[in-house]
Amino acid sequence: MRILKSFMLCILSFSFGLCQITYGQGKTCGNGHIFTPHKPEDPNEILGTSGYGTENYIVLRDNLFYTIYFENDAIKATAPAQEIEVINFVDVSKYDTEYFSFGTFTFRNITIEATPAETTEFSRDVDMRPQENIIVRIQGTFDKTTGEVRCYMIALDPETMDLTENPMLGILYPNTEPPIGEANFTYRIGLRQDLASGTVISNQAEIIFDLNEPIVTNPYINTIDIAAPTSRVLPLFATTHTVFTVSWSGTDEGSGIQYYNVYVQTDSSDFVLWQYNTTEISAEFTGEAGKTYSFYSLATDNVGNMESQKSEAETSIKIEEAVPNALPAVTSDEVRVYPNPAKEVLYIESANVIKRCSISNADGKTVYLSEAAGKQLKIDMGSYPSGVYVITVTTDTNQIVKVVVK
Repeated sequence: MRILKSFMLCILSFSFGLCQITYGQGKTCGNGHIFTPHKPEDPNEILGTSGYGTENYIVLRDNLFYTIYFENDAIKATAPAQEIEVINFVDVSKYDTEYFSFGTFTFRNITIEATPAETTEFSRDVDMRPQENIIVRIQGTFDKTTGEVRCYMIALDPETMDLTENPMLGILYPNTEPPIGEANFTYRIGLRQDLASGTVISNQAEIIFDLNEPIVTNPYINTIDIAAPTSRVLPLFATTHTVFTVSWSGTDEGSGIQYYNVYVQTDSSDFVLWQYNTTEISAEFTGEAGKTYSFYSLATDNVGNMESQKSEAETSIKIEEAVPNALPAVTSDEVRVYPNPAKEVLYIESANVIKRCSISNADGKTVYLSEAAGKQLKIDMGSYPSGVYVITVTTDTNQIVKVVVK
């Protein structure tokens, strides 16, 4: 049971009087002066394991670490805090309460580390004499069934071992000279290993200074990301050019793709790493006439989930030997595709008649096909999801492939 007492010393010019008050309206002392009761106030915060992005994405791990900070504010508070209680409920459906352990308890510049025997139940008396005639009792408890984490601090009179009645003494003073008004405690706790990707872990605490109303901290949020990303190298077509562009794309449900590794195989040789930890989605490749090149990509997301290893190529291209008197190579100006990136409308213009135009998404699925003759096409892209698209334009003389981003 919490003991709540409050005595303030009323000091007046040329005379001294002792005035007992309660928190609430100002009370008149015996000499007629109005005394305004003082309360400590508490800026407070909970911080936890950092993750990626605003959602704090993390992979499943053995433990999450938390620190709960509380402070007797230098501007708002006018009295030392003598009794502090912190209550924090963790969600037992998401945390593994068998793996809980207190870390440290800190007030002012004093830090006490919990021993291995004090993982779920901590109690320590800190004797502040002779500088201050109080003993600070610190208690920490954890209930594995309910998930309640509790920290309790009280300033005791050494003679009575009851709450001190000296209003000038306390655990935390107004924080005019940090850290005299600062405190925190830390703990770690396990995570259930059956949590699905996308599960949100939210943790919040409330802090009570003396007779103040509870103050609720910010919620600290982590989001589980255990889903691996997917990626693929986009289709390539036979060419006589020894320098050509290879493009790839990928998707990730959680933290997003951090980088790609792209592998290449020459004819029937082993695959070798070509693009290492690249954030780009295309690169120029230089090959040799008469050879076939095969490619695949592997993506890694921002929390370290890696795409499964692949054993086969996703696309291949053969550089044909140049044939004498063959049609001239297609120039970049022969077919124009714009704007790129596209938003609502995509325009295609060709110097020659367009016989056929198709658009494929990153999965190789055809999402658009037109066989209408003409030199210009206007394609509505508004309903297409964001991503990378392959545009294949067949004219009466050539086939041209372009990559467009939406």
